[in-house]
Amino acid sequence: MRLRGLAGAALAAALLGPGAAAAQQGAPPAAARIQAQGGQQCLQELAAFGRQMEQDGYWLAGYRRHYGWGVYGARPVEPALRAPGVAPAPGTEAADPWRGLRWRMAPGQELSALFRAAAVLAQRGEGHLCHAVLTELRDIYAEYVQQLRQAGVQPGEVLSYRQQQVALARPVTEAPRSFRADAITGADVRSPRDERLGSIEDVVVHPVSGQITHVILARGGFLGLGQDHVAVPWERLRVAPAMDVFVLDVAPERLEGAPRLDPDALADAQAFERRRQEIDRYWQEERPRGG
Repeated sequence: MRLRGLAGAALAAALLGPGAAAAQQGAPPAAARIQAQGGQQCLQELAAFGRQMEQDGYWLAGYRRHYGWGVYGARPVEPALRAPGVAPAPGTEAADPWRGLRWRMAPGQELSALFRAAAVLAQRGEGHLCHAVLTELRDIYAEYVQQLRQAGVQPGEVLSYRQQQVALARPVTEAPRSFRADAITGADVRSPRDERLGSIEDVVVHPVSGQITHVILARGGFLGLGQDHVAVPWERLRVAPAMDVFVLDVAPERLEGAPRLDPDALADAQAFERRRQEIDRYWQEERPRGG
């Protein structure tokens, strides 16, 4: 793609290059204000594009079949491969919406990388670079949608597949196979009614046992824009047979009061244990609503 190198270079400059920040500090007030406004406008356009992708219903975040990032930039069509995991009972399985397509890189990962790069640039006031990355983001998304349409995939089929996966989810403690961190982070979390609750931003590992105790759920906003983070006990989650979506039995509005987890609480074992007890107490009182 024509801007892919620009997107990577722009993100590197935003994160590592002090020149841009120094130039902004030395810019006249009017120029700095215009620069900041450009960044805010791009953030608004990013948020709108995130809502558009959600409304389109292709759920590219659900395609999570590869380990890691795969071969960057390569998205060939390969023979179809059924979603991994334990197959549902005969007659209950919805068609895999990505049949006939096997991308070497998960679309959600590619789109997320560019989305976050654009957001970083916008927050630094680099509106023109943000818009350049956003243009690339739109083009790549359009490519994926075009491939899905050419394969005969419709949003309604994706919805049916996801609802089937949500309905067949089982507790994570009963998962048919082991979890990779790569398969957990970034995964969608939905309610039993298929309401989107957020995505898993991170996992918390107990300092003594080495077991996963909680996940950090990013809720609200889209890919870092307007999100906040809440801690959820690992055992409260259920996982779909294809292990492409997690299910949390809670109403979306009830997450408002869920406890946050400050990174400082992980500084030592005692601080973690105190905070863990507070978090677990909240979730013990927050009973599942039963679908």
